[in-house]
Amino acid sequence: MEEVLSGMKSASPRSRSADIDRIVSLLLFAAVFLVYLVTLAPSVSFWDSGEFIAASRILGVPHPPGTPLYILLGRVFTLLPISTVAVRVDLLSALPSALAVVFLYQALILISRRMAGDGESRLRAMPFYRAGAATGSLVAAFGSTCWTNATESEVYALSGLVIALCLWLLIRWGYGAEPSRDRRPLMLIAYLLSLCIGIHLGTYLALPAFILFVWAVDRRAFIDGRFLSLVVVLTLLGVTVHAFLPIRSALNPVIDEANPETKSEMIDFLLRKQYKPNTPFIRQAAWSYQLDMYWRYFREQCGALIPLLGLVGMAAHFRRERKSFPLYATLFLITSVFLVFYMNFTDHEVRARDYFFAPSFFFWSGWVGLGAAVIFVSLREGRGRTFLASRHGIAVAAAIMLLLPAYVCARNFRTHDRRGNYIAREYAWNILNFLDRDALVFTNGDNDTFPLWYLQEVEGVRRDVRVVNLALLNTPWYIWQLKHLPPEVPISMSDRDIERLKPYMTRSGRVVYIKDIGVKDILETTGSSRPIYFAVTVSELMGLDTEKRLRLEGLVWRLMGSKQDEMVDATVTEGNLWNRYSFKGILDDYRRIDPRVYRNPHQRSLITNYSAAFSRLAIQYRNEGRYADALRNLEMAGEISPNYRVYQALMGPLLVEAGQTARAEEFFLDQTVSRPDSVAPWLGLAFIREQQSKYGEAEEYYRRGISLAPGKREPYFRLYRMLLSIDEPRKARDVLARWALVDPDDAETAARIRELDILLAGKEDSVR
Repeated sequence: MEEVLSGMKSASPRSRSADIDRIVSLLLFAAVFLVYLVTLAPSVSFWDSGEFIAASRILGVPHPPGTPLYILLGRVFTLLPISTVAVRVDLLSALPSALAVVFLYQALILISRRMAGDGESRLRAMPFYRAGAATGSLVAAFGSTCWTNATESEVYALSGLVIALCLWLLIRWGYGAEPSRDRRPLMLIAYLLSLCIGIHLGTYLALPAFILFVWAVDRRAFIDGRFLSLVVVLTLLGVTVHAFLPIRSALNPVIDEANPETKSEMIDFLLRKQYKPNTPFIRQAAWSYQLDMYWRYFREQCGALIPLLGLVGMAAHFRRERKSFPLYATLFLITSVFLVFYMNFTDHEVRARDYFFAPSFFFWSGWVGLGAAVIFVSLREGRGRTFLASRHGIAVAAAIMLLLPAYVCARNFRTHDRRGNYIAREYAWNILNFLDRDALVFTNGDNDTFPLWYLQEVEGVRRDVRVVNLALLNTPWYIWQLKHLPPEVPISMSDRDIERLKPYMTRSGRVVYIKDIGVKDILETTGSSRPIYFAVTVSELMGLDTEKRLRLEGLVWRLMGSKQDEMVDATVTEGNLWNRYSFKGILDDYRRIDPRVYRNPHQRSLITNYSAAFSRLAIQYRNEGRYADALRNLEMAGEISPNYRVYQALMGPLLVEAGQTARAEEFFLDQTVSRPDSVAPWLGLAFIREQQSKYGEAEEYYRRGISLAPGKREPYFRLYRMLLSIDEPRKARDVLARWALVDPDDAETAARIRELDILLAGKEDSVR
């Protein structure tokens, strides 16, 4: 190290500056990659992660448009001699994300040198700009969305690396002494962008901004026939990675979505025809909502104040470096406002869509760093000149700037720390591992399907079970695969009939979808030859629930051959929930919620399926008069999901029925604090006081319930009945009259008011 430092001192200022930037780049990479490694997902995650890991492991064809380059690189990473396959493919996100930070830093350094001026001015300003570039790069690294993309198996991290790399290459070329003399970087960029369509089509969004920059720097490139020919050849060469898709699909891997073997199938696959077509010109939600959605994602990155520095950086970039500003600003606008227009999201998306806008957050963070640098450069030229001109002053300024990413890292660390989070894997394990042999299990969407594929294809768990995804069952190619690829699903339709399947409308106006036809055929053809299950996430149960042919066995419904008296198989469900299921990532060894693992809103929502199973078991035990068992299961439901509405509604009444009045009262009082807008706790307290003959307190609680929910009928009628029972008919009538003002069309209320009027009139006559 001493030799390196000694060499740097003897080198020219330009060479010394380059050495410093290389060292800073190395330190940035090491710091960011270390944080990503610490917070890396230890196993499969929800959404597309399971599909990508499994497809990488077996060289499968994932959902359109297929991401062939990602799958090929993922396969290489599965061969690394470290950890598990899931962690290896997760590294395909962590490593590129850390490298993208390095290229952002290098691009910002190139911009900063132009912003810093020339000669002595640059020498004085560059330490601040260097610290600013490092600050912006680290803010980008630890922003919420980029950090999420870096810790799970997804395509967006690799896509971000390619854009950052191409940005650096382009600026470096544009700042060269004679850019037109060496256009090789442009050819490399053309090849990389086309090649990386095989990672994610969003990578190509950078192209318009890059073309504008080339036009501004070297217009003759657009009339250079040799150069343009080479660009076309390299572009076509990059696209050839998609040949992997039909070649591999023809071999029928287990994961072979859309079956892109023929030319027409391949075109439909690349155009994502199986998904609902979308046009940006017919808005699916109000512009105000969609822009607010982006603004909400923007604020979530690192709070509301730090991004304001980006305005300073953007303004300074515009004033001091007009050459690269249009490039950088266009990139930001394309990946933000344009994407809001193009993606045209609804107001009921199934998940947060912030990952689409990750590049815009990345670029804005660069402006944040430039803004911080500009502020300190301005201070140095003003009142703080003496101090900031010293080495100590520069060190203090750099430390202050680096506090920004330190704050962002600390702010987001808890919510992005994936350590111990095995929720997706264990959820899949709990579904698959306790089904009967050779079972068919119908699933609903990504999160109850892809983790199961991961377990089967990567860990080899229960490959005898056939997972039947209802969303994919709307496509004939998937029904064909179910019929012909092992483990085969019994289907009576011929291949020709399958190919011709289309939705239709019945005479009653009901739409019958392809999946409805498919499920009906599978159920009828299979009969009792194989066990059939439905995941509890499946909301459409083909009317089987109304026929009472389904019995709950934890996270699945089993299809029975005849009508059942009970909807819960208490023996199997009890055994699964208490003895067989793994709750790693949810509960600790003492069956308490594990405080060490962060669970995001989606994960908290999904694990309510466990709470639902415990609650259904509790209800069955309650109906049988087994209050101790009912309470034990309902308490576990509340331990996993304290906000689960069934638990909140049932726990208090169950405690009352079990004779545990003191605990019930404590529960209701806690609920009045945790659910201040809910009427239920006040009604529960009122009921307890009524049972204790403390009618004054009961009336007060009932009236609190009425004040919280003046449009809800139940508190009025409960108070009315209590007042009648203690011979307070006039007050009872006043309560009903108050409700009648809310709902004047309530015939029952009007009838009871008339009865009370007769009763009160009779009492007055007897008094006279």
